[in-house]
Amino acid sequence: MRDEQREICREDREECLEALYRMETQGRTASLADLMAEPDLSQRPVADTLTDLALERKIRLENEIVSLTPQGRHTGQRVFERHELAERLLRSLGLREASAHEEACRAEHLEDEGAVRAACCRLGRLGAMLDEGVIRLCDADNGEYRVVLLSAGRFQRRRLEDMGVGPGAVVRVERRHRHGPITVEAHGARLALGRGVAAKILVAPVTQCASHPAPSA
Repeated sequence: MRDEQREICREDREECLEALYRMETQGRTASLADLMAEPDLSQRPVADTLTDLALERKIRLENEIVSLTPQGRHTGQRVFERHELAERLLRSLGLREASAHEEACRAEHLEDEGAVRAACCRLGRLGAMLDEGVIRLCDADNGEYRVVLLSAGRFQRRRLEDMGVGPGAVVRVERRHRHGPITVEAHGARLALGRGVAAKILVAPVTQCASHPAPSA
C-alpha cells in the first residue's frame, strides 16, 4: 500500500527514468532491487514510483525486470543529459565531486529552458566562489564567518534567515563535531545546525568577504 505521507512527485519519476536510462546505456538490466540500491534513489519511494510510471506507459515490467518504453526513454535521456552537462560544468570550475553531483541533481529537473540557463549561470558563479575559498559551513573550523549564500530551497532559506543566518550575517562557529550538529552563534543566539543544513550554507572568513558578492538565488 502506498505510504500516504509521501506523494509521488515529478522529481521521483524523473530520477527513476534517469537511473533506468543510465543503466540501459551501460548494458545493465534493472530490477526493483537494483533500482532501490541506486544512491540517488535511496530516499525515494521507488516501488510506488515504478507503479505510476507503468500506468503512464513509460516503463514495462516483465518478470521483475524494468525497462523503458520509447516515451520513458526520451524523458530519461533528457534528464540524464542535463545532469551530465551541469556536473561537467561544475567539476571544471573546481567543485568537489559530491558537491557538483548534488547541485547538478537540482538543475536537471528544471523544466523551463530559461530557468536552466539561469541556473547554469548561478552555478558558474557558485563554482568560482568555491574555487576562491568560499566553503560550506559544515567544513568550517572554529571562528567567525560571513554567510555568502544559502544553497537551499525557499522554505529552508526563509527559516535560516529568521534564525539570523541569512546572506551577510556573521556567524561564529563554536563547535564542530565530525559526526553531528554544528554549533554556531548568530546575533547572540546559539544554534545547533544539522550537517545537512550546514552543508547548504556557504561562508567565507570575515577577512575575505569583500571579494565575494553573493550570487542571486
